[in-house]
Amino acid sequence: MKVLILAFHFSPLNIISAHRPVGFAKYLKKYGVTPTIITNQWIGKTYPDISVYNEKDDDGEYYYLKVKPTVIGMLIDVVRRIPIVRKGVILMQWALGFLDITSLTFNSYLATRKFLKSHLEKHNYDVVISIYSPVHAIRLAHFISEKFNIPTISDFRDLPENKVMSEKFSANFSDRIRLFFYSYYMTKWMSHNLFLTSTSQLWADYLSSITGVKGYELRNGFDAELFNSIDATLDQNEFVITSMGAIHAQQDLSIFYKGLHLFIKGLNKSDLKIKVNFIGISTYYRPELINELNDNIPIDLIHVSGRIPHVEAIKVMKSSQLLIFPTPLEIKGFYTGKIFDYLSSKRPIISFPGGNDLIDDIYEKTGSGYNFKSGKDLCAYLQKAYAEWSELGHVNFNPNQYEIAQYSREKQVEKLARLIHEYLGK
Repeated sequence: MKVLILAFHFSPLNIISAHRPVGFAKYLKKYGVTPTIITNQWIGKTYPDISVYNEKDDDGEYYYLKVKPTVIGMLIDVVRRIPIVRKGVILMQWALGFLDITSLTFNSYLATRKFLKSHLEKHNYDVVISIYSPVHAIRLAHFISEKFNIPTISDFRDLPENKVMSEKFSANFSDRIRLFFYSYYMTKWMSHNLFLTSTSQLWADYLSSITGVKGYELRNGFDAELFNSIDATLDQNEFVITSMGAIHAQQDLSIFYKGLHLFIKGLNKSDLKIKVNFIGISTYYRPELINELNDNIPIDLIHVSGRIPHVEAIKVMKSSQLLIFPTPLEIKGFYTGKIFDYLSSKRPIISFPGGNDLIDDIYEKTGSGYNFKSGKDLCAYLQKAYAEWSELGHVNFNPNQYEIAQYSREKQVEKLARLIHEYLGK
């Protein structure tokens, strides 16, 4: 069985939106589905100076398209910067189905559409998977289905507007217009879908309510082969507590600050062998975070940095004694993908305050994490963990390895392949 995958983000990009389709490409063939990936020529990989670069390996086939600037693409960015016409231009773009358009996504849409027209005259596929975002992947899948009579599947790592899942969300006039167009076009473009997938069942059900397409949960996951291939020993010189990846606005760190302060207060300064990492910080999600961290954690204990290569991130996580995961609460069905890398690191995860059903379920099944509702409770755990590390060189921890393995990227792709076979009857 052959599947065509439209993935705007892909290797060599070191972002979670690329890791998901890379996982599809890596594991689908193992379960009887041979993938062909259509993506862009991203910086970080060397390509010949050609419009379409084709590669094959044991897992599948890949087409990397060169995205060239266009006059319309340049005009899109220029016009949207002019206040007097900006709102009218955006409204026109929404009405035409360009719902998340930039010059890059528009130019990518043109390049991909042109390529698909000729490619599908010569190649046959059983199904097309479009990966959102950007939304033009779903639009292109609909174009393929209409022209070449191939069924489609839509995969959503995010919702078109995640904020709609917040109990606090109150749509303003602009939100209502944009959501109207999203609903209209998603329903139209997914009319030939076999099913849709999303990172939580709650989000899949929401998308189903808009489009009428049956939705299934397909979580993100960790790359077990990659994690197992990387050697990293626990730091014996410092008690290392690490947060890896972006911290979103809805992730409250106040309990961690209080617990850490109480913990440090109870130690002798000469005995202070502690390091607190916040790595992968992005001011895009939380502009004030770096100042907040420096105001609340002693400067001689904290290390803050931006994104680092995935392999280096894994080494840091595996050499840490504890991993930090502030509980995301505001947006229902939301959790960041780093929770799965944390699981694979096999280090205790400390969360605060708890109350996210998805995360709590993962902790209950795997025994990998602990929720703390107060700084005092967190301090007591830090004291216990620090004492164990001081005596044994590690923190006592015995998670359920079988349950952790169920959250690997391969297990999620196996579920996707099973659904494809079920719906196509092959």
